[in-house]
Amino acid sequence: MTSTEIETEETTSEESRQLPKGWRWARLGEACEERTGTRDPHCEPNHPFWYVDISSVNNLQKQIDSAKHLLGQDAPSRARQIIRAKDVIVATTRPNLNAVALIPDSLDNQICSTGFCVLRPTADIDPDFLFAYVQSSEFVHRLSDLVKGALYPAVSDRQVRGQPIPLPPLAEQKRITVILADQMAAVGRAQAAAEVQLEAAIEMPAAYLRKVFATAEAQKWPKARLGDICEIMGGNTLPELAEGKNAEKIYCLKVSDLNGPYSDGRLLNGGAQYTNSSHAGSRVLRAGSVVFPKRGGAIATNKKRILSCNAVLDPNLMGIQIKEAGKILPMYLLLWFESWDLASLQSGNTIPQINQQDLSPLWVQAPSLSEQQRIVDDNSQQMKEANNIRRACSEQIESINKLPSVLLRQAFAGEL
Repeated sequence: MTSTEIETEETTSEESRQLPKGWRWARLGEACEERTGTRDPHCEPNHPFWYVDISSVNNLQKQIDSAKHLLGQDAPSRARQIIRAKDVIVATTRPNLNAVALIPDSLDNQICSTGFCVLRPTADIDPDFLFAYVQSSEFVHRLSDLVKGALYPAVSDRQVRGQPIPLPPLAEQKRITVILADQMAAVGRAQAAAEVQLEAAIEMPAAYLRKVFATAEAQKWPKARLGDICEIMGGNTLPELAEGKNAEKIYCLKVSDLNGPYSDGRLLNGGAQYTNSSHAGSRVLRAGSVVFPKRGGAIATNKKRILSCNAVLDPNLMGIQIKEAGKILPMYLLLWFESWDLASLQSGNTIPQINQQDLSPLWVQAPSLSEQQRIVDDNSQQMKEANNIRRACSEQIESINKLPSVLLRQAFAGEL
């Protein structure tokens, strides 16, 4: 395609900007081979091959991490396109997700889905430069704009190959890709370090609790069986819903209600549905009780909440209600229970379940009320500090995650 032909196509806003000296605008179809070839694996039914489909590409890591090893006779109908090492593949469905990858040597001469546009670089473009460009926000936004309002969010190979690319001389391309690789590696290290900090902040309250209940001093505290000081109540079929006065509103809780609304990460303030005392009967769990999943996969979430309202529970929840006030503080009981992994308390093979007999024998360390309150206060401070660190880490990660886009924009503006 000549420069005159390029100018006759729709000009993008990017193409109107001035490029550095020696650079030129080109279309991807001009910088890549016109035909990449096809092959029908069914022609060799017993011959194995590696197949790359959309699910094979990790769109976050921009790499192929799960190619499928198939026999020709098992090839899907879309397994037709030949891929070579250093090809760049661009998923044409949902272009906003930017499922792109650079074909490694290990997949040379294998097959990918027709759901990709295969870009095979000519001698005029460095494969790493091309791969970097198809990750740029400008490229992604232009393709995404092409499918706005469409019933099926997909672009054609022609539309992908028709996208403009700022093309410097080959030596400059290689220089830019070396710098980009170093900078992206630094971003990756920064991301990893921030993630470690975030995980440490998330772990802070739990680490504090493990330390509290494992100290030599804690081993000397008075102990009581959980079943002796608390009533352990399994959920049941929820009662009929009723419009009650606010003063007598009793919430009907399900596992999904443990996701919120709650404050300070622990207080469960209610649910989506409620009834009243006449419908709830004797199964009401008082405010201050601890609630958690008792059945199925929800146990693995390890969620434990403390009620700030009266409630009844469905069959997938269980509650721990203090029998006699003044013996143990509700928030301290929650902290003690948070030191336990629910998975360690479950029984049953087919469907995991926590039963009353699993909980009743557990020993609860019960120091003086003043000591309990100190632990609650210390943990509250730990939670505040952890939340502050988590917020700072999350903001840092958000900023770091924006860096690749900035670096790519600088690279293709000639600013590296």
